[in-house]
Amino acid sequence: MSIYDTIGARTIINAKGTSTRVSGALLAPEVTAAMQEAAQYCVDMAEIQAAASKIIAEVTSAEAGIVTSGAAAGLLLGTAACVAGSTRPKLARLPDTTGMKNEVVMVRSQRNQYDHAIRSAGVHIVEAGLPDRIAGAGVRDAEPWEIAAAVTERTAAVVLRGQRERSPHDRGSSRVANSNTCRCSSMRPRNCRPPPSPPLFSLPGLTWWPFSGGKAIGGPQGSGILCGGRDLIMSAVLQQLDLDIAWEQMVAPPESDR
Repeated sequence: MSIYDTIGARTIINAKGTSTRVSGALLAPEVTAAMQEAAQYCVDMAEIQAAASKIIAEVTSAEAGIVTSGAAAGLLLGTAACVAGSTRPKLARLPDTTGMKNEVVMVRSQRNQYDHAIRSAGVHIVEAGLPDRIAGAGVRDAEPWEIAAAVTERTAAVVLRGQRERSPHDRGSSRVANSNTCRCSSMRPRNCRPPPSPPLFSLPGLTWWPFSGGKAIGGPQGSGILCGGRDLIMSAVLQQLDLDIAWEQMVAPPESDR
């Protein structure tokens, strides 16, 4: 008898794959063993995130990274970081983005239900491109000039999804993000894989990238990774701590220099 039998819930044969809706993939024994061992101790969250950042940076070639509660959480934290940075009054005011950059440019064909995570930061999504795939008139999707035309002084970030799936027309879009605009490329959850080669952050203009930890990476369903520039990741860490820290006593762990 399984633990699910004791509460009256049925178990199923998962023929769908790493979908959260059907519990995702079974965890490897070494993963559950590591979780069980870790659960026996208490740690300072700033220190454990700094240690995780070092590992994430080595794997992804990003400057830094943190563990999140899923890919959607990474989208939310990354968007909020682009809007408010590490400015405490702005972070504390979110999702009220009055007076801040509060627009996120996205290709129309790449929008999906996970846009809720982006909008939760208090931003407005501005669409670019007009796909004609359904009409069968061609394969044209958003082109770099269309994304560039949507970027204004109110743009906080340009979010592109499915790095491995975008058409050749989309790949030039990295050129449209200026020094004042974050650029995110987010793997769709059902296609989330370990970082591709070449390293993510050799791609021009890319400043942050969220991953689902419960898909092909093989972690728990309620886990994820957000990697990117140091300043952006520091903002995400502050948000995770709910700003509930004694600032005069805050000393970043040595590993945070990653």
